Amino acid sequence: MLFKETHQKYRSGVIFLLAALFVAGSVSLAAGLPGEVPDEPEPMETYEVLVMVQPDEGGDVEGAGDYYPGDEVVLTAEAEEGYEFLQWTDNIQGFVVSSDTEYVFEMPEEDVQLTALFVELLE
Repeated sequence: MLFKETHQKYRSGVIFLLAALFVAGSVSLAAGLPGEVPDEPEPMETYEVLVMVQPDEGGDVEGAGDYYPGDEVVLTAEAEEGYEFLQWTDNIQGFVVSSDTEYVFEMPEEDVQLTALFVELLE
């Protein structure tokens, strides 16, 4: 009889211990395991600002490159001697976006292609 009581207490203790481990494991999996690093957010995709110069010898531009959507893009045009900056033209839409040497815009979620147009000065 003593053996049967001891066996039942042992069996009850093992069942209780297994149930406690199962519950603890379920809670820790739901909450994340200690030392587990949460998933990092996906990096945002960058888009390119491509600027062409017309004519090639007319001047230089700064600010082209890769940007994240929402970034402020600042393009500057500097004419070479004998030339004057005329305008920035959107190559995809085909319209003039600015006639200022500095063109500032918010980067969209697509590539941007512009032309910096210079004209030769008459002497």
